[in-house]
Formats: sequence, structure tokens, C-alpha cells
Amino acid sequence: MASRLKLDNTAGSLKPKTAVTTAGVMSTGTSSKRVPSTTGGNTSVSPTKSRTPDISLAHSSFSTPESSPASLFAKANRLYQEAKTQIEQSGNIKTSIKETVLSNIAGMYEIILRLSESRQTLQVQLEKSRAENAATLLKHEREHAEQLSEARKHSSLPSTAASPPIELMKELIENLRDHTKTVVECQKHTITLTEQLKQPPQNNISERTYAQAVGTSKHQQNAIKEEIAKMSFPPLQVKSYASVASTPFFKQTQQSVTPATKPAIILTPTTTVNSREEIMESWRKSICLKKLTMHLLN
Repeated sequence: MASRLKLDNTAGSLKPKTAVTTAGVMSTGTSSKRVPSTTGGNTSVSPTKSRTPDISLAHSSFSTPESSPASLFAKANRLYQEAKTQIEQSGNIKTSIKETVLSNIAGMYEIILRLSESRQTLQVQLEKSRAENAATLLKHEREHAEQLSEARKHSSLPSTAASPPIELMKELIENLRDHTKTVVECQKHTITLTEQLKQPPQNNISERTYAQAVGTSKHQQNAIKEEIAKMSFPPLQVKSYASVASTPFFKQTQQSVTPATKPAIILTPTTTVNSREEIMESWRKSICLKKLTMHLLN
């Protein structure tokens, strides 16, 4: 019921309501009377004028292009109010059915209002786009007219003036074609190289050359083996441990070495553990002995 009240208020903003609600019955200005029902003792409200022709006429009028949004809103409001009045005046219909029918009619009316609003929005957008397109077209026309005027100014020049740009364009086109051919050939060469790289590497030596090299190598190996077999070596003398142990490590030579200078006393430590003081003491004694010997000889 709240949705119906809201829609009634919305519709009232578009067209003033002429219906007056009294005791739960809405009147739209047409005379109505209560007539006895043919099915029983209950009475029902029957309008004196049928609304079906008006509704069909209203529906047919929606398709006319001359209808404005305001008139469409008014017709939708009128049809909604008439349907609501007919439902409320009927006494043979249950209350639940009335409420369901009224809510459905209210929903349809709300859908009509939303469609009308979207139609108005689309019309505004269409007019805006038309205006923008008209301005763009006008701008293009002006630019085209200016270009034509510039071309007409230079139309008095000889025809050879336009030949250099044409020749340049032809040359550029030919260069582009040559470049395209070069690129295609390069692509083909690249594909060929790629396929060759994918294949396993092949040795350039033929089978015959390889067989000859193997035969030569085997012949050389056999010759070396024969030379080694022909070589003779003296037999090795096996020495016993006693003979090896009795042999001195260093053999002393029989010849004595004559010193080039006067004989001198060479001190050699008997052991490797003589200290420095002992060596110096031996050196002093040898000096004293040398002086004494020289004194005696003189």
C-alpha cells in the first residue's frame, strides 16, 4: 500500500487528481451505481460506461510519435487511476485479490515512469550528441573549405610543380618494396640456418679417408712393437744384501790433491753437536801451535 501511495503522489505531480476518495471508494467523475448481482444477493459496483475502449485507445495512442512525455505521463496516470477505481468498487472480489491486482498495476505504472525517465535521458543525450556532431562537422567543413581555397590559389601553377612530390612518392614506394624483399630473404636465410643448427654436426672426413688413417695408425703400432721385441738388454746382476752392505758408500781416491796455497790447518768438528765455544777454543789452540812450529823451524 505504501508503494501505491508513493505512485499516487508521483502521478499527482504530473496531473492533478480529480478523484475523491470517500469511504474507501474512489470516483473519477463518471456516474456509477450499485446494481444487484445476478449470481447472488451481494451487490457490486458497475460503472455506467465501459472503460475498455478508452484503455485500448490509450494503448494505441502510446505508439504515436507525436505524443509528448507529459501527455504519456498523463495517460498512464489516468489509466492507473481508472483501473484502481474499478478494482476498489468491485464487491465480489476478495481483498487479497484486490491488493495483488493493485500492487501489480502499481508496479507496471512504476515501470512506465522509469521507462519514460530513461527515454527523456536518452533524448537529452541524443540531442547533445547531435549538437556535438554538428559542431564537429561544421569544423571539418570549414577546414576542408580552407584547404580547397588554398588548392585553388595554387591551381594556376604549371602541372610540373606537382611532379616532384609524385616522383618522390614513387621512389619511396620502390624503396619500401626493395626493403620488404630484403627482409623476406633475410627471414628465409635465418630459417635455413636455424634448421641447419638443429641438425646434428657432421664430420667432413669421408669414410674412405677415415679407414686409411686407421690402417696407417695400426701399421705404425705394429712396427714399434717389432722394434721393441728386437732390442736386447744385458741381464741384471742380482746382488745380495751382504755384498751391498760391505760396499762403502763413497770410494776414496788414491791420488791426493795438492793445495795451491800454503798448508793451512782446517778444523772440522768431529761431531755435529760441538758448540761454538768449543770450535773457537780449538781454533785458538791451532793458532798457537802454528806460531810455535814456525818459531822452531826458524
